[in-house]
Amino acid sequence: MKERANPVLRTFDRWAGIPLVLLLSLIKRRQKRHNPGGAAKVLVLKLGTIGDTLLLMPVLKAVKEEISSRPGSSMTVICSGNNREVLERYPFIDRLKVFEVSRAMRDPRYFSRFLSDVNSSRYDLVLDFETWSRISAIISIFVKSGFKFGFDTKGQYRGRAFDSAVEHRADRHESQNYTALAQAAGFSKTYAPLDFPVSAKEEEKVVRCLRDRGVNQGRLVLVHPWSSGYRGYL
Repeated sequence: MKERANPVLRTFDRWAGIPLVLLLSLIKRRQKRHNPGGAAKVLVLKLGTIGDTLLLMPVLKAVKEEISSRPGSSMTVICSGNNREVLERYPFIDRLKVFEVSRAMRDPRYFSRFLSDVNSSRYDLVLDFETWSRISAIISIFVKSGFKFGFDTKGQYRGRAFDSAVEHRADRHESQNYTALAQAAGFSKTYAPLDFPVSAKEEEKVVRCLRDRGVNQGRLVLVHPWSSGYRGYL
């Protein structure tokens, strides 16, 4: 099943996800805790699209730089098939765990096995950078360790899944929302230059493609005018 811009998954996430988050947050309600600070082992959730993932990378790189001086530091990222290829390019991520959303809908045992794998390690901090989907919030609820931060997005009913929820604001750029969440989690350095690692093989392919089409390989400007995902038709 295609996951990107899938209306069935979006509908299921809303109509089943909202009551599940509310119910699970009540069942698994924890005593109010305080962020202990000084996190060394960080678990990040980002299941979204390529563009949002790229905007998040400077924040993740800055977070990793800050925790790298702490004993036993590591960064684990839970991603999806949508953004896996982007995240695999960044060597500062220690571990990637790919969550197949459509498979979890078909096979509850897969969801259980995935959580068992996630919980085989302990974390000091859980950072959910998804802004609207409930599935990442549900995963966060079931992670057994770590103080949990995530977005409280208007109308999405996901903020109750976390120990501390940060308001997701529509009047600021998404990169600023990501920075706000990292700052709320206690990180002082929340920006690193945005880069996109490209292999020599990929570069050769692009050069060949341009040359075959007679494109001047001097100074080029690439414009990406719109999203190709949900409501990309607009």
